[in-house]
Order: sequence, then structure tokens, then C-alpha cells
Amino acid sequence: MQGYPDKKRCYLTVLVVCCIVFFGVVGSGGETGDDAPPTIREMQIKVARSEAQPDVLNALDSAEEMLAEEDLYGAKREIMQLKAAVDLTDPDYRVLVPLEERVDEALGDELEEVVRQIERELEEEERLEKFREQQRVEAEMRRRSAAALVEEAAGEMEKRNYEEALELAREALELDPESDNARRLIEAAKDALDPEADLVRRQRAKLESLEREYEVLKERAMRHEERGEYAEARDAWRDAQTHINVIDVYIDVPDEVAFVAERLRETGREAERIARAEEEERKRRVEEDARRQLAEARREKERIEAEREAELLNRAWGYVRRGHYGRARKAVNELMLIDATHEGALVLRDIIDRSEHDDLMEREVRRREREDWASFRRAYDWGTVPGDEISFPHK
Repeated sequence: MQGYPDKKRCYLTVLVVCCIVFFGVVGSGGETGDDAPPTIREMQIKVARSEAQPDVLNALDSAEEMLAEEDLYGAKREIMQLKAAVDLTDPDYRVLVPLEERVDEALGDELEEVVRQIERELEEEERLEKFREQQRVEAEMRRRSAAALVEEAAGEMEKRNYEEALELAREALELDPESDNARRLIEAAKDALDPEADLVRRQRAKLESLEREYEVLKERAMRHEERGEYAEARDAWRDAQTHINVIDVYIDVPDEVAFVAERLRETGREAERIARAEEEERKRRVEEDARRQLAEARREKERIEAEREAELLNRAWGYVRRGHYGRARKAVNELMLIDATHEGALVLRDIIDRSEHDDLMEREVRRREREDWASFRRAYDWGTVPGDEISFPHK
């Protein structure tokens, strides 16, 4: 019953291959030569590749490339190493066996010698790997033992058993030479056993720290100076001056103190000069922006006034055409409040005056005509002859 899945898989594989071959033949139309369909063996290999493990396919592809480059030893070694390292399945073997047969055939009489040599190399590599693994295990065991000793030494330090702590820390350092904790415990135990040495060590460590920080600040300040960043350089030199003054308490460094003070003065002057120039530039930009905004506001006002003047002028002229002279004069007066010398308003005002006068005269003439015609009509109706008092119209 255990072999049933393999048989079923084989049957399915054969069925798939037959279908592919059949449809390949039908699709090819019975062609021969280079266009002929693949053989059943080739199709079986193709199906097996689809089921094989990716790592196996990669290794076999590498061996295939070696075979193509006539590196028969490398191809055989790749195949043997794969068979020794990987648990191969049936599809893996179906892909591997044809390639191995090709390699063995190419090796010919040299096959047995090559196999023995490769086996010796693989055995040597296996022994070397086991040795390395053993070394790693032993190193890990030593590291854990050293960590336990460091923990025990730290406990002795808390109990003020400095000699025992020193001995334990030294043993830990022998087991693990890279243990920083063991080194620190050794120094701490030595300092505890010799207070004066601890004070000297602390002062030396503080001085070395200050010197490192000073060098960093000095380099930073000079880098800012090179880039023309004098404000940042001034701040860095100020911090450097603080450090060098403290260092000068421990060791006499007058030249370095004077150098830092000089650089601080120089960068301070340059920083102030640049700050003044930037402030002047800022004021200039502000003034330019203010003038630009004022000009834009003036242009906007002129545009609005021009639109308003045009609107009033058109309105007044519309009133004139319709004979509304009062409204027209009101619009002209409003326009002249905006611009008393507006040429269009002055001209239109004269036109309004003349048009209004002409209309008044025409209305007066028409009124007198109507009165004369009325008088003439009354005289005619009464049977009187019109006298000289009747003024006949001209029409």
C-alpha cells in the first residue's frame, strides 16, 4: 500500500506525456526534421522538471552548464555532492539520471578515477565541516562558561570581595578573550584594591574623553569655516574653547588656548558681518515687496477707477441719448468727483448743456406753436379775422 501513490503518480505522468505527444503530433501536422515533436523521453524529463525540487533543478542546471563548457569533473562533482546532500524524490531522479548518464559517458575510462577522487574530496570536506562545527560548539561552551564566571565575579564585587572577583574575571577573560564585561570587572576590581590608581585612571579617562571631544569640535569648526558657515563655526569654536579651558586645568596647553580664542574672534567678526549683510538684504527685500505691493495696489486702484469712470461715462451717455439730462448730469458730476479734469466728463457736460438747451428751446417753440394754433382756431371759430397779435407758425 505504500507504493500505491508512486504508481498512481507514474500512471498520471505517462497519461500526461501521451496527451502532450498526441497533441504535439496533431498540431505539427506530421512534420519531420527540426520541427518534429519532442520524444517521449524528453517529455518525461520535462514533466519531471515541473515536479522536481527547486534546489535540485538549480544544481542540475549548474552541472549542465559545466558539461556544456566541457568541465566534466565539475559536473560530476556537482551531481555527486547533490546526491549526498539532498534527499532526492522520484521526479528528482528522473531529471538527474539522464544528465548523469551523459556526464559518465563523456568521462569514459576516467569515470572510476574521477569518482574516487571526488569521494575523497567530499569526505575531506565533511571531516572539515565536522571539525568546524566542533570548534563552534566548544567556543560557545567557553563563552557560556565565561559569562557564568563574569556573573559570579559581579556578585563578588557587590559583596566587596575584590580579590575573588578579580580572579574570577581573569578566568573568564582566559576563556573568552573578547569579553568586554570581564575586562571591565578586572579594571573595577583593581581600582577597588588601589583607590589612588582608580582616581588617576578616572582622571586620565576624563582627560582623554575631553581631548577626543575637543578634536571633534575643532574639526567641525574648521569644516564650517571652509564652507563659509561662520555662525556655525563660531558656535563650534565656542564649545571647543570650553573644552580646551578644562583640558588646560589638567595639562598646560597655552598655544592651543590662544589658537581657539583667535579663531573664535575671527569667526565671530565674520558671523556678525554676514548677519548684518543678511539683515540689510532682508530689509531690502521687505522694502521691495512693500513697493511692489504698493504699485500693485495703485494699479488695481487705477484699474477700478478706470472701470468706474467708463461705467459712469457710458451711463451718462445713455441718459443723454434717452433725454434724461438730470440723471446724465448726476453721473457726470460723480465722474468728476473721481477726476475733476476728466476730458470725457467735460465734453459730455457741454453736450448735456447744449442738448438740454436745445430740447428746452424746441419745447418752447412747440408750446408757442400750439398756443398760436389755438388762438387761430378760436378766432376762426368766433368768426374774427386774426390780427397782428397772432403769430402764425412757420410750418
